[in-house]
Amino acid sequence: MLDKLKQIKFKIQTLKQTDSNIDKKLSVLSTSLQDLNAELNEILEHRQYYKRAIDIIYERSIQELKDILNSALAFVFNDRNFEIDIILSDKRGKSLSLVIMEDGHVVNLRRAMGMGIKCVVSAVLHIYYLQCKNSKILMLDEAYSAISAEYLPNFFAFIKQLCEKLEFKIVLITHDERFKEYGDKVYSINQGLVQCLLSPI
Repeated sequence: MLDKLKQIKFKIQTLKQTDSNIDKKLSVLSTSLQDLNAELNEILEHRQYYKRAIDIIYERSIQELKDILNSALAFVFNDRNFEIDIILSDKRGKSLSLVIMEDGHVVNLRRAMGMGIKCVVSAVLHIYYLQCKNSKILMLDEAYSAISAEYLPNFFAFIKQLCEKLEFKIVLITHDERFKEYGDKVYSINQGLVQCLLSPI
């Protein structure tokens, strides 16, 4: 009987010790949980600032693009009153649309194809996109021919200024003879023979 009592006493002491260890572990876990909650709250708070920072950067980027496009339209079509607006369908920029207006009225691009508005907008978008991707060259095949002859000098003057500012180059392959006078370097390919027609001194 005495042995049984000793065994019971030992078990009680062991349980008390175990209980004490569990309390210590629970206390440590509780402190860790509090630390993790504080860290999570800090992350969530910073996440809001981070998301807002991304939104601000994106809004500035869209505004910058809009300004360049409007500058291009004003410069190239200096006798018209074109303006472009960029509409974001998704705040994160996964979907956007461009609306071109003249004197406050939306322009039907099919009717405006003769002037080449679409070509001008497309040129700026290509350059801006590649610049954002840290690319410095744009290769084009049979582009810009839709631009009306009266606006062609303005277009190339604007593109040249933009390319110089961004240190960007355009390589244009075309059958359109009108473009020869606007290149910094012009090459002719005739029956496989490449001839340099114009090159800076």
